[in-house]
Amino acid sequence: MKKICAKMLLILISLMFASCAEKPESLSVIFDFPNNLKEVSSAEISEKSGLIWVCEDSGNQPEIYGLNTKGEIINTVHINGVENNDWEDLTSDNDGNIYIGDFGNNANERQNLAIYKINAADLVKPETQIAEKIEFYYPEQQDFPPKKSQRIFDCEAFFFTMTIFIFSPKTAVPNLTERHNYIKSPTKPDVMQRN
Repeated sequence: MKKICAKMLLILISLMFASCAEKPESLSVIFDFPNNLKEVSSAEISEKSGLIWVCEDSGNQPEIYGLNTKGEIINTVHINGVENNDWEDLTSDNDGNIYIGDFGNNANERQNLAIYKINAADLVKPETQIAEKIEFYYPEQQDFPPKKSQRIFDCEAFFFTMTIFIFSPKTAVPNLTERHNYIKSPTKPDVMQRN
């Protein structure tokens, strides 16, 4: 597995250098976020809704916002029954369902890490319940919080294929981003497995 990961890393680095060799296109701002969205932490385009879905970071309302390409809020969906502990990222699947990553854990104190699934059909409603709550933990974490040198149990981003991949900016090795595979088991609590 390590050889495959090393090969993938080498391929990604090669592609990065190849893309840097070409003349870069200039970037331009498409829109500014609405003033009432103070701390947008994520943006996701769902194939089924045609909107750009965003959420705000910790302490804000448990809501996701559907924006058009002008940055106007077209729909606000309040998620009943959950809190925005530290929503870091959004992702979606091929059916248009949105997943909310409530897994920010900068202080490494949280024991309620979760991913919330919102059904695509509910994205047109003003409020909904979660369709599924995926709770997980890191089997290596024994202390909440651990010593400062061991505070590596934080996620900032994820994406969905057939598996949910979660990324952490904090590892025991400085300047290295670590990937976590989410493993869901029907016989035991959900755990994170590091590659």
